[in-house]
Amino acid sequence: MRNNVVEINPSGDLRITSQRTVAIKTVHFSRNGSIQCCYTNHTQQFQIIRMATAAGSFLERAVPPQGHAFFEAGLQDHLEVHTGNPITSILADRIPCEQLAIWAS
Repeated sequence: MRNNVVEINPSGDLRITSQRTVAIKTVHFSRNGSIQCCYTNHTQQFQIIRMATAAGSFLERAVPPQGHAFFEAGLQDHLEVHTGNPITSILADRIPCEQLAIWAS
């Protein structure tokens, strides 16, 4: 969603505008205003996910191969995905949490 404009109104409607398209979807918000997210490990090895939120909380979880991790985050937060064992883990990806948001159907 890079180069897009993201707007959220008080009812929870998220409007994503790019140069060519306009999409209106509803994202799940928790009571504290965080978005509900899901990360899926599509690899054949364990991954460690980490996130330090703007609110000062910290998340660290091991995600098994083909496993899922559900969590809450702010729209501006990023999830770090580390591969390898905990001692020699390598930062494999840094994903904006808005891309991991769970959308209402």
